Amino acid sequence: MKKNNKGLSLIELIVVIAIMGLLLSVLGVSIAWISRQKVINAAKDTKEVIQLARTYARSKGSCKVTIKGKSDDNPAETGQTFIYIYTASKTSDLADPSKCRYGDGPTKIDSKRITTKVYYDNGLIITVDDPSDYCDICFNRTLGGYIDSQFHGTDQNGVTWNYHGVPTKIEFTNGEKISTIVLAKYTGTATIQ
Repeated sequence: MKKNNKGLSLIELIVVIAIMGLLLSVLGVSIAWISRQKVINAAKDTKEVIQLARTYARSKGSCKVTIKGKSDDNPAETGQTFIYIYTASKTSDLADPSKCRYGDGPTKIDSKRITTKVYYDNGLIITVDDPSDYCDICFNRTLGGYIDSQFHGTDQNGVTWNYHGVPTKIEFTNGEKISTIVLAKYTGTATIQ
């Protein structure tokens, strides 16, 4: 009895390789698209939080958005950036956590792939990626514009420092794609570039 041990012909092999190459290229494009979309979505989510904070400021008197580094006590949250909204009856109360009421959030941004940077009007750039790092942006009632911002962080030597200033933009990047929120100083409006 003769065995018919026929393998793949050259044409069949070329077709299989071509199909595999096509599938791999589609997969590569899909992964790149998802990675870019995460950066865009992070900016969109943050813009929505800022718009909500402006609404709170007009109706409740004062409000702040806090962009905070990853959690210290939960390993599952390592590498994430959180965004919170706090409201208070008076603007001065925003500096006192016990007088602030929790608003809406947090919105979690996965900063394992997305780096969050805040740019200030004097050229200072800070990266919010450490549990001790946070940036408060305070909104007033009259225009809904932001009136102050404070960054609290720790340097490489473990020294704690604070900075008050006016943030001009918030940037999200994965190393390739950048999505930026531009903040208008007096009106508090946020636009995505």
